[in-house]
Amino acid sequence: MGSIDQQTTDALKAPRRMLDDDSLPISGSETSHASPMASFITSNSSSQSVLDDTSPPKAGKPALQLPTLDPSEFRWHPSPTDSSVLQRKANGVEALVGIKDANAIGAYDFYNNIVLRVGDISGLTLPRLKRAFVRAMLDARFENPSIACYGVWGQNKEPHLPHIQYRPFKSHSEARAWAHNSIFVRATTLTSPELRVERTKRRRAAAVPQPANSLDIIISADVANERTPLEPGTKVDIMFLFNHLSWDGKARYFTSELVQRATEILDKGEENVVPAYRWGEEKARLDPPILDVMLVGLDKLGPDYEVVHRKLLNSQLQVGLSWGLPVTNNQGDPLQVRHCMNIKDSRKIADAVRARLGSKYNIGHLGHAATVLALLKHNPIPASARDTAFLFSPLPVDGRGYLSEERKTRRYGNAQASAIVEFQKLASWGIKGEDPEGVKVALDNLAKKVKEDYDYWLGQSDYLLPISVANHNYVSNLVATSNAVPEVHAPVSTWLLCFYYLAFPPVR
Repeated sequence: MGSIDQQTTDALKAPRRMLDDDSLPISGSETSHASPMASFITSNSSSQSVLDDTSPPKAGKPALQLPTLDPSEFRWHPSPTDSSVLQRKANGVEALVGIKDANAIGAYDFYNNIVLRVGDISGLTLPRLKRAFVRAMLDARFENPSIACYGVWGQNKEPHLPHIQYRPFKSHSEARAWAHNSIFVRATTLTSPELRVERTKRRRAAAVPQPANSLDIIISADVANERTPLEPGTKVDIMFLFNHLSWDGKARYFTSELVQRATEILDKGEENVVPAYRWGEEKARLDPPILDVMLVGLDKLGPDYEVVHRKLLNSQLQVGLSWGLPVTNNQGDPLQVRHCMNIKDSRKIADAVRARLGSKYNIGHLGHAATVLALLKHNPIPASARDTAFLFSPLPVDGRGYLSEERKTRRYGNAQASAIVEFQKLASWGIKGEDPEGVKVALDNLAKKVKEDYDYWLGQSDYLLPISVANHNYVSNLVATSNAVPEVHAPVSTWLLCFYYLAFPPVR
């Protein structure tokens, strides 16, 4: 890493194509007490699911109108108020995480915390480190302008849904001011998570909360003041704060790339050099709308598309009716407990899973199984609901594998599909009696069911992304227009364990 040694590295690489890492350790929802799709359904119902009910509706029963997509609605076009600004209507997950009030309070914001230690370099201070990151941000934005998109509300017939805009700089000084105002340095004894909580409280206390920037960065160190030299070995915390409207879990790559850029700039002593970019040219490199670059176009979807679409939408609508954890309507504080393991221990865990369950299993399957078992422990199902209580557990899926685009830069923005793991008669999946091997047996059975559902949905290669985009639009309207407060939270998965190892298995 040159002059800065990264302590938390991306040692686990070679990602699989389809699992999204939107829920990796970078994630830390500002208000994570309830599932987004649960917020318009208030019943802790134990009624049967309809996952496999794809037959025509019975007489007198209206059919669920499947949402449709028109790519022309979501393409880039000039803003009606400023022709130099490009905009497009939010689509898919963007619509869900872009609901106006929720976005303003950071309901879906997430973060990544990287810990660095200063290497062999002299004269390094927090302000000098900031200048290096300012330069790195300008380089990154010119190459990939989508990282600087933002939301505006008020143009859609649905006032809660945003347009996504990009505004090019008019001068080099404006460009430098943007990057400078996105990066903060602190000489403090507080940790990055504590600084984030402090920032969150100030934001929520505002008379009119405002949506977060696309990305803000807090660089901190436990030194006397900002001008104090950072001696070799000094720990430097860097907190990356993301607005989910402009990013998904692939933002974790950006954090590592930006650190590498800043390190190279420091090595070359170029932190004070302002790049002479021709701002405005970068607009041509904005991410193309997702519906225009799908591997299989909307006009070429097969005959089973509607059947699969109805199955996934019906199952997603069951999430809020699932057995879950009780919640209140009080706003909670963000909390994340992190456990770090080295590569050697990671390999041991992955090997143990494969040895017990089979070569095609990984820690993601076991992690999801453990989540279900933990739910049954913390909120046991009463006898009156043992035959009927069910769980539909949603999971994010990386949609980039369903895209045909060829790119020189990563698509960091939302390209997310979705899937569901279903557990009918949930009580039957728990630990049986006093069997000393009961926990292991239950986890074995749950992991096999998890893998079965993962494999099914990930196998819908032609359908999953367009279905998910349409369904996210549909659900965003339901969530935004409902005043209902959820009574339960159906867990998504083991956020810090499951998707991390499923998407990034240890290198062998």
